[in-house]
Amino acid sequence: MAYVGTVSLHDVEGTVRVTRRFAATPLQGPDDIVDRVADEFPAPRRGKQARHLSRAGCAWLRDSWRKYLDRSDTTMTRIVRRMDELLLHILPGALDDDPPPRFREPIARHRLSAETTRIVSRHVEYFRNHRHRMRCAASLRRGYPIGSGPTEGACKSVVTIRFKRSGQRWLESGLAPCLLLRALHLSERLRPCFAKLQAARFATLAAA
Repeated sequence: MAYVGTVSLHDVEGTVRVTRRFAATPLQGPDDIVDRVADEFPAPRRGKQARHLSRAGCAWLRDSWRKYLDRSDTTMTRIVRRMDELLLHILPGALDDDPPPRFREPIARHRLSAETTRIVSRHVEYFRNHRHRMRCAASLRRGYPIGSGPTEGACKSVVTIRFKRSGQRWLESGLAPCLLLRALHLSERLRPCFAKLQAARFATLAAA
């Protein structure tokens, strides 16, 4: 029904100090949330890593390497190397008699279209450029939570409790603004937001 994202800020002891919640309709899509998060918190987060990994079309790689992301800060470098190795065997024009990678022979039997190749390559390039910032193991050692608990909780508090009540039906035109207001309210930002809008409105009236 909707997409939900969260960003939690922690102190040096790992205690959550504030959590910001973001929501978007299916038509707005997850990119809308990612853009809003990036506007406020420019450093990449694990949620964005998962998004790129999923968009790369490598669910098998995500499942195989997920546990290692929590153990070693060099895991992302190894993931990029594995992706590059696999892409050599499934890009358009790859030789059929080339031996496929042992770690995933069934996938290597396929060939990617030019458009899919472009999309996958873009996400792999994201990992390559930002792998030095994807250090989940170091975050765990310092006591910083990296789990999906806050986001899973936000799915219930932002969407389920408010928008899935008995008999409710929503159109895109009504759902989009209500999701925004709900997320602002639960992030304790609704009152400051309206105060800012009110000040801007008064300024416009004064100028007129």
